[in-house]
Amino acid sequence: MNVNKHIKKYVLPIFLISVVYLLYAYFVLAPSNYKYFSLIDDGQSIQNSQYINDCIVYNNCSNANEVFIEKQFGRFRPGYWMIQHFLYKSIDLDPIAHHQFRIYIVGYLSILFISLFVLQAGSGILAIFLSTAVFVTSYSFSENIIRLGPQEPYQILFIGIFSLIFLFRKAFLKKISYMYYYLLLLLLLLIAVSIKETSFVIALPPLLISLINPTTKKSRISL
Repeated sequence: MNVNKHIKKYVLPIFLISVVYLLYAYFVLAPSNYKYFSLIDDGQSIQNSQYINDCIVYNNCSNANEVFIEKQFGRFRPGYWMIQHFLYKSIDLDPIAHHQFRIYIVGYLSILFISLFVLQAGSGILAIFLSTAVFVTSYSFSENIIRLGPQEPYQILFIGIFSLIFLFRKAFLKKISYMYYYLLLLLLLLIAVSIKETSFVIALPPLLISLINPTTKKSRISL
């Protein structure tokens, strides 16, 4: 099948999903009254952002070391705290802006990845609408995507990028070498792990399996 024809198959479903989601986000997910809307649970992200800023701007990294390696909790999540830091630097401590960023950027990209996965699996537009609708209207979506505290949404985004590149590996191997392809996957995996450690469990097995039985350089994308 021609590549352009294959891409055109994606356009209409993605467009419809995008319109429906953005309407849902605007009328349902965006609160009508921001009066009692808080920025974050306990202020830890704000404090850690200041520690990172002190390290970058003033070369005072004594407190930032505790941010990158959380000995108290036994966690290693520098990627998440760096994302939070850059968010605070770009959109300040505005809870409304953070909420809207989660809805219109993080939430939308999550839905986009799900739609692309379902399309790649060969499902029709009805299956796409049902799968995304179940995801978007669930309590877990509102809790983990829209709420400002957790790191899971960013973990989902990077694993989503990792998964798309993995699914379309034949197309990538036409453009770049086998070595660079797996270095790209490894980089995305390391970023995802730096956001939350459980990314290893989610993304590493398919990467290892593909290394055991790699796609040859002569392979061509089957479209």
